Amino acid sequence: MDETRYFVCVIGKELYGNWDICKRIGSFGVKKPAVLMNARAGDKLLTYFARRGFVAISTITGSQTEVDDNPWGDEYRHRIPFSLDAEYETAVPYNEVPLFASARLQNAFLSITAEQYHFVVEMLAEVNTMGAVVSLPQPPLPSLHEPTKNMTGVVPPTLQDTEISSHTKIQWQLVQLAEKVGCNAWVARGDRNRTYQGQSFAQLSHVLDVLPDTGITKETRSVVENIDVLWLQDDTIVCAFEIEHTTSIYSGLLRMSDLITTQPNTNIRLFIVASEDRKKDVIRELNRPTFKKALKKPLGDFCQYIGYAKLEQRIEHAKIFGRGELTIQSVYSIAEECKLS
Repeated sequence: MDETRYFVCVIGKELYGNWDICKRIGSFGVKKPAVLMNARAGDKLLTYFARRGFVAISTITGSQTEVDDNPWGDEYRHRIPFSLDAEYETAVPYNEVPLFASARLQNAFLSITAEQYHFVVEMLAEVNTMGAVVSLPQPPLPSLHEPTKNMTGVVPPTLQDTEISSHTKIQWQLVQLAEKVGCNAWVARGDRNRTYQGQSFAQLSHVLDVLPDTGITKETRSVVENIDVLWLQDDTIVCAFEIEHTTSIYSGLLRMSDLITTQPNTNIRLFIVASEDRKKDVIRELNRPTFKKALKKPLGDFCQYIGYAKLEQRIEHAKIFGRGELTIQSVYSIAEECKLS
C-alpha cells in the first residue's frame, strides 16, 4: 500500500529569491511546526510561486527539525529537508488546475491529494516539452522607467500580450457566432472584462452576467465558469468551447469532463478550438485513458475539434446574417471527429 503523502510549499510573490536559499540549504522553513504536519522522508513536495504557478517537484528527505540559525530570519525556525527532483521554466498557474482552490494556496505549507499532485506533475511535463531546467530565471524587478519604445514611439507588444490578444479574438468570434445562431453566451469569469476592438465582453447584450443554475454542483460550478465560452438556449448549456492557443489542452479537457459528468442527461456539444498544427495534440489528449475509459462514455464521443481556418471562414459567412438567422448545425458542420479508429 502506497503511504506516500503529498504537500505544497508556497513562496510569496515578493519572496521568490527565498527559493534559491531553499535549494542551496536543501530545506523549506516555516514559522509554526504544526504547519509541517506529519511530513516525512519519501513524501512528495510541489513548489508554488504565488501569482505565478507550480514550478518544481521535490522529495522530502527527513522529518522536521528546529534550528536557531536561519537564512530567512528567526521566525522561520522549523525546517523540512528535501531533495529537488525537477524544476521547470514554464510554470503551471493554479487556475489551470481545476482540482485546486486558490484560497488554499495562501498557506505556506499544505497537504494535497495524490490526484492533485500527479495532475500537476503531468501538467508540468506537458507544458515544458524541453524538460527540467537547472535554474529558474527570477522575474524582473519592477522598472522605474517608462517601457522601451520602438522608433515609432509605440511600446511593442510582448509575446504574452500577443497570445492573450489571439485568445481573446477567438473568444470574441465564438461569442459573435452565438448571437447569429440565437444563443446567449457565457464567457470565462476571468475574461469578462477583456476587450476586443474597443468593446468588452461584459458590454454585449447576449453575454450573461450570471451562469444559470443547470444542476451543476457548487464545486464543479467554479470549474465550469472558467470554460472559455458556453452557448446557452433557454438557460440550458448546448455548447462548450475551449480555446487552446498555447495553453494546456489537458486542463481544458478536464473542465469539459467535469461539465459532462455533472450533466449526464443533456446533449451538450463540446469543442476544442485550436490551430491546425495542434490538431494531432488534441486527438492524442482526447484519447488518453483518463478521458476514454474513466467516463461512462469516452469524452471523444462528445468532443470535437474546430480549426482556426474553418472558424474564420464561418465567421465571414455569418456576417450577412442577423440574430438567430444562422442555424447551429452550420457551426457543427465545421467540427471534426477526434476518435481514434
